[in-house]
Amino acid sequence: MARPKTIIDSALADLAQKALDKLDDSGRAIKLQAIKSCASHPIQTVANIIGVQRQSVRNWILAFRKEGVAGLASKPKGHRKSKLDRERWAEVAGWIQRGQTPDAAAVHWTLEGLSRAICERFGVIIGATALWRQVHKMGFRLKVPRPVHAKADAQKQNDFKKKPLK
Repeated sequence: MARPKTIIDSALADLAQKALDKLDDSGRAIKLQAIKSCASHPIQTVANIIGVQRQSVRNWILAFRKEGVAGLASKPKGHRKSKLDRERWAEVAGWIQRGQTPDAAAVHWTLEGLSRAICERFGVIIGATALWRQVHKMGFRLKVPRPVHAKADAQKQNDFKKKPLK
């Protein structure tokens, strides 16, 4: 069975115009205008004017026909969902803030230790890079001590420091 030659008619174009009048989102407005224009012009011409591929305009038409204006909304692209929900991340942030394990024992957190604690508590394995990104997103920063040379003499360093004038 052959594909239908026309996928848009004047009724669908009128529906797109009505939705365009009510809409304030410019991305969807352009898509609706393209759909409306396809009623009187070839899809390839409309795509060339907008600067997108013909298939994109065709996909907009099919999405609008199937789901209406909601079908033209931008979809999330390529982001994985977090392995823990907000409440669990808030609990982890509390551990870091207090410097305590889930069992209330004092600890200086490392990424490996935090990853182990999350695995034990929630049964979820999170890699060091993903964990660091989340910890950074929560507003915590890496604590790094000042470098100390292995052969440094603390007494000579104190003697070298400026003394207050009397």
